[in-house]
Order: sequence, then C-alpha cells, then structure tokens
Amino acid sequence: MGERRSKPNIIEAMDSPELFRPLFKDMSTWKAWRTVLKALYGLEFEKDEQELFTEHTERKTIPEGGFKEVYCIVGARGGKSYMSALIACYTALFGDFSEHLAKGERAWIFTIATDKDQARIVLDYIKGILSLFPDMIEKDLMWQIELKNRINISVKTCNYRAGRGFSTACIILDELAFYRDERSANPAEELLISLLPRLLPNGLLIGISTPYGKFGYLYEVYKAHYGDDTSDVLVWKAPTVIMNPKHSQTWIDRLLKRDKVKMRAEYEAVFREDVETYLSEEEIDAITTKGIKSYLPMVGKRYFAFCDMSGGRKDYFALSIGHNEGDKVIIDRIELRKPQDPATVCDDFTIILKHYGLSRLTGDRYAGEWPRSAFVKRGISYEISKLDKNDIYINFQPLIAMRKVQLPESEILKNQLLSLERKTRQGGKDAIEHPRGLHDDLANAIAGCAVMLAQGGTISLTPEYMLARLPAMRGRHYRSLDEEEVEDLRMQQEVIAEARRKKLKTEEE
Repeated sequence: MGERRSKPNIIEAMDSPELFRPLFKDMSTWKAWRTVLKALYGLEFEKDEQELFTEHTERKTIPEGGFKEVYCIVGARGGKSYMSALIACYTALFGDFSEHLAKGERAWIFTIATDKDQARIVLDYIKGILSLFPDMIEKDLMWQIELKNRINISVKTCNYRAGRGFSTACIILDELAFYRDERSANPAEELLISLLPRLLPNGLLIGISTPYGKFGYLYEVYKAHYGDDTSDVLVWKAPTVIMNPKHSQTWIDRLLKRDKVKMRAEYEAVFREDVETYLSEEEIDAITTKGIKSYLPMVGKRYFAFCDMSGGRKDYFALSIGHNEGDKVIIDRIELRKPQDPATVCDDFTIILKHYGLSRLTGDRYAGEWPRSAFVKRGISYEISKLDKNDIYINFQPLIAMRKVQLPESEILKNQLLSLERKTRQGGKDAIEHPRGLHDDLANAIAGCAVMLAQGGTISLTPEYMLARLPAMRGRHYRSLDEEEVEDLRMQQEVIAEARRKKLKTEEE
C-alpha cells in the first residue's frame, strides 16, 4: 500500500525536485498561475504577486484559508487544461478527506471536459503527472485512476449524471463556457446540481475556461463575483500572454486583425459582444402548452408540414405538422428520428402525413434533392423551402415574441431552441446557428412550419413590429418588447385584419 506523503502546500510541491518541479522547464513563466494557486489555498503573496492578483481580480484581499470556489477566465493557450490536471493531482496526492468518509468509502476528484477529445487531453496530462508517483497508483483504468490512499481521479465529459452518488473531494470544470448537452437546457447548472450535494466539507470547486458570449453559467458567476472583495468566490480574468508569457503576441495581433471580436475572447479573455442567445427559456415556456405532446387531426382543418431531412450520417430526421387557428399557428405534431435508413424514415413520415390528410411536404435546402424523389415515390409532393434556415429563424422569432405560435411540450425541442445562438456577422447581418456538436433538426422543422403557415395569409407582421425587432445599426442586438408594446402590435394586427376584410367585401360587391 502506498503511504500518504507529508503534505506540502502546492507551491512547495511545485518547487520540490522530488515532487512537481521536473514538470516545469521554466518556472518563471508560471508566475501568474502560481499567484492563482496562492489565492486558492490562502498562501502569502509576494509584493508583485499582490499587484498581479489585484489587477486580474479587481480585489485586494483573500479570506483566511483561501477559497473553496474559484473561476479562472483565461485566454487560449494559457495553460488551463494543464493547470486543471495539476490541481487534480495535487488534491489526490496530498488531500486528506478520511474524516468525512465512511469505512471503505473512497473520495472522488472529477475533472469535467467539454467532449471526449478535450477529456483525453486532460487525462493524458494527469497520467503524465502521476507517472512521477508510480507507488501511489493502485489501478490505471481507461477514464479514471485509483490511488492507494482511497482517492480516485475521474475524467468525464459534460453530463448532468456525471457524479451522482459519489463523495466528491474536488470538481474541476474545464472549458466551462462551452458545456453543451442536448439532454439539458442548462448543462453547467444541472451538472453542479448533481455534484455539489456530494462535495465534501473541505472539497474544492474550480472552473477554468476561455470566455464565450455574455450568457450562461460562467458569465453569471463573473457578473456576480468579479471584483467583489467581500465574496467567498474568486473570479480571476487574464489574457493569454499573462498566463503564458511564451506565447507570441505578434501572432495574437495578427489574428486580432482578422477577427477582432472573436479573437479578443480567445486571447484577451473578453466576453464576446457579437454572440447572444436566440431565445430565452421564459419565451419558450410562454408559447408551450404544458402536458400536450401532440394533437390528433381534426375534420375541417387545413394542415401544413415542414421537415428537416438528414443531410449526413450524424443528422436527425425531423417533421412538424401544424395549422392556423385564427391569428395563431398551432404546431400539432412533431416527430424526430435518429440517423437510420432514409427509406424507413420516409415510410414513417408518409404514414403520418396521410393521417393528417397531407399529400404535400416542404423541406429545407440542406438535405439536397434526394427527399424529393423519395417522397414522390410515396405519393407525397416535396417542395424545397424558398427560405434558408437562417431566414426561417429570423422570421420565427417575431412570432414567438407576439405569442403567435403554440408549441407542444417537448424537452428535446426546448433544449434545441435554447442552444441556438445569434451571431452578428460582418456587415451587420445576423446568423442563427447551433453550437458545434449539437443539433437543431426539430427546432428547424417547427420554425419552418410556423413561418410558412404565418406567411400563408392569416398572420401578418407589421412594418412597425419588424422595425422594433430588427437592429437599427451594426452591432446592436434585438431587444425584447414589453407587454404594452406587444399589446399595441396586437391591436395594429386587428386594425389591419379589419381593413382587409372590408377591402375583400368591397371587391366582392
């Protein structure tokens, strides 16, 4: 059995030739990270470290004993993943959690990464560090390492089920700003809800990430705690060259000339101004009928169908059917199929379409021409939408703001809608898209169905409304309307509808 080593603090461990010193070629380049670690563990600063701490936290003091919760917002190539691995290994090798564990129970250290590729990078760093201490390793498994002191290190991808049921000594959230999970609307929050109840009294919670848009868990933490000298949560924010002085500033300057907004986030640790969420959870809930998954077809209703057919092996198949009900679009049914034989999906969708009395289907452009011939063989006319996906989303948002659409309850649909992001491109045009690795098949299908039905004649969006919704200048984002503005727009719709009825009546006479 490996014996627990006498406990040095983390700086002593980094400086010791018998411990972590062989891991660092030039310790002077790790000055900023050493300052972060001293703050985390409540160690005394040197004068220049105190200045560095104040500059990048906008606070002057640390509580006695340091912090239990720390977030580092750091530029790309700033050593984030390596520092995550170092903290995990130090905690595993020198942490003492025995007084909080039952007989035979083990403490766990979880490092959570965005995906398997990132998890593999962190895991390789951890195994590299622990290779200096072979006598401490009991089992070296695919995604976890068990030590002889009853502490396990596990590297996982972002999943709200990641750590349920484990006594947790340390949680490290690597690249926290980029957590995505189609099974959860707020993956970071869901993950912490599952992990925090099992965090031991002397455990640590550490988030390390490059920043992204001004939304999400990391940004909310930043707003709440950055620069607050009374907070027991530390937020450190620093660009790449501060955390990694060896990185080329010339190279960063060249990239900033190409795309200043994006690269400032990547290398200067500035939250992006050009990215915002497409829809809020409140907006989606307001148009969702709780407890209703779908509606059966009704006699006398004219239905419309829109689909998002798979354009590749990883894409899903999605179908949405709806109808107009007065001044509102009702989405009656939604269907989602995992990647599989396209012919089987076409057969399934054809049965559903005919059940609603439909012999016509509209789809987006992405899948190409194959759906047209596939559905024609089954007696369904397939038309390619004149609007591309981005135009569909832009036209869909006003329908939501005016409560002109009603959606069935679907957690998958809600999560897909919440994951959509609005990005301002050069020239001021907005692009609405899903993050890499996620899907928006069902969201696109219901948005296409709603927009096409709205443009069918029964729903009109006034010029005044569009003026209120569209940005007046480049870089200005869409603003939400208050209840009074929405009511005014509804009244305008009624006036326009009445004028149309009178016009039609006059023409008939």
